[in-house]
Amino acid sequence: MSMKFILGCRPGQPSLNGMRVAVIGAGVAGLGAAGFLYCRGYSLDVYDMMPEAGGMLMFGIPEERIPKRGVLEGVLEMRRAGVNFSLGKKVDCSNLEGIAATHDAVIVSTGTWSSRRLNVSGCRLEGITPALEFLVANYMHALGFSDREVSLKGRVAVIGGGYTAVDAAVESLKWTSDVDLYYRRTISESSAKHELSKLPDRGIRVHEQMIPVRFLQDGSNCVKKMELVKVKMRGAVAVPVEGSAVSVDVDRVLVAVGETPTPPVSDGCCGIRLSGEKPVVDSNFMTTKEGVFAAGDVVTGPSNIGNALFNGLQVARKVDQYLSTRK
Repeated sequence: MSMKFILGCRPGQPSLNGMRVAVIGAGVAGLGAAGFLYCRGYSLDVYDMMPEAGGMLMFGIPEERIPKRGVLEGVLEMRRAGVNFSLGKKVDCSNLEGIAATHDAVIVSTGTWSSRRLNVSGCRLEGITPALEFLVANYMHALGFSDREVSLKGRVAVIGGGYTAVDAAVESLKWTSDVDLYYRRTISESSAKHELSKLPDRGIRVHEQMIPVRFLQDGSNCVKKMELVKVKMRGAVAVPVEGSAVSVDVDRVLVAVGETPTPPVSDGCCGIRLSGEKPVVDSNFMTTKEGVFAAGDVVTGPSNIGNALFNGLQVARKVDQYLSTRK
């Protein structure tokens, strides 16, 4: 089944209105925005750093949740409609100014590709990897874009309780049956509680209200042990339970404690201001640079597919309103 990104068009190709929009980031928000604007008669150029469009739909989410074929069919529909894709092209401060100068508007929708790190002793040891990095490398190889095959062995520990943690734990079963997931909250508090609750049926051991406090190495620089404590959450603060420390053997640790927005520019570059990692936008989702808008997770922080698509369509409508006054 194809995933539709061109929504609400009347039969036949819309008449072009002579205006061109660039979309930076071909994830669900960017593709949704591009599809909407195509239906309004705009010429579209979509840029993405990955070798295929789809963003996390292609490179971060397992096949069983989002079939890759459906995403590819949706992108193919956009190509046939005349949407231009420039893939494997990273947009940054050096080329965004030129793109903005040659388009009537730009939508930045570069998502959240940077992983938060643990801040405990030994967290930089070899064998401790961001779960998202593991998933992307896995799908890059599976889809034929990389010769480097991902492999795991022995005892795998996944730290986190959201969708990325669940997906990393499930994918780990391709290489080993010894997988544990440690989450600082209870399953019922997770945004992915439905998927998380199914993991024990697949043989994945789920440990609630536990956090790592130290990693220990073997004779080399590789992780071999992980020390954890039981915690009680007080808001966002994890309070250790006295006398609850345990030590477990591990061969690989996949960390999924959240992702952060990844705008294509640093603060102030091209006139775009950032607040933390997020572009500063007004009520119309325009950044501090005239004609450059921002959409999806790069603005909202990590969300789900539905929210990202909805926001992409919201921003596309604002772009259409903005450009309609300039026709």
